[in-house]
Amino acid sequence: PNMRKAKAGLNRELLSKGLAKTIEFLEYKAKKYGKLVVKVSPHYSSQECANCGHTHADNRKTQDNFLCLLCGNHDNADINAAKII
Repeated sequence: PNMRKAKAGLNRELLSKGLAKTIEFLEYKAKKYGKLVVKVSPHYSSQECANCGHTHADNRKTQDNFLCLLCGNHDNADINAAKII
């Protein structure tokens, strides 16, 4: 069990370094071509309705379906979250 925890920690560390490098490269390329990079918080984007803005955990009861309890907006959950972001 202890080795599993250590492995998970190592994997997490490697992933975070890889993401930081990707962001750094993206910002470099954007600046070179006169583009803007905007960092957006993804928190609750899978629960927020792209149509009316209503945010609730019950808007997304399954992995792939989004259904707003307020306005009835129905979409693929990933597509809805992408619209929010």
